[in-house]
Order: sequence, then C-alpha cells, then structure tokens
Amino acid sequence: MNMISKEGAFTMAKVFITLTGTKHYFGNDFLEKGTKIRLEKEPDNEYDKEAIKVTYEGLGKIGYVANSSYTVIGESMSAGRLYDKIGDLIVEDP
Repeated sequence: MNMISKEGAFTMAKVFITLTGTKHYFGNDFLEKGTKIRLEKEPDNEYDKEAIKVTYEGLGKIGYVANSSYTVIGESMSAGRLYDKIGDLIVEDP
C-alpha cells in the first residue's frame, strides 16, 4: 500500500497493515486492490491510546489498524508503529 497525505505532499514506501474489526461494520468483501482508504488517529479511543481507525469514503469507519501481537498478521505494521508517522493519510493499493 502506498500512503499519501491528505494534501498529496508526500508518499511512503509500501506499507502493509492488518485491518481488524470489519465484521462490526461492513465486512471486508468490498475491499479490492486499489481501494482507497483513510487512516485517522483516534486519540480518545477508550481501549487503545494508539488507535488508528480506517475509513472508506461513502461508508465511514470500516475498522481499525491492528495493534496487538494477537491481531497483527505477519510483518504488517501495527497501529503503534504507524501512529507517530501519520497525520490523516489516504492508503491505496498500487
């Protein structure tokens, strides 16, 4: 995934995340390669001070970036590793 700032000011190398909690929202069947999503810090989250919610235009919140050794798959980046690196970012598959 490539990360692009809201204003398009910078890009990062490919970053892989594990998207969790999708079953509580809209599922993940609609996500395909090239789907644009937005990562937004959620500092007031009562369960995780490094929570990063994932939103999809037209739907809103679709889940969270995983932040536990039990939920992060493989070498994907956890919310804790991404938290200080992002503002509001759009993530898109190349």
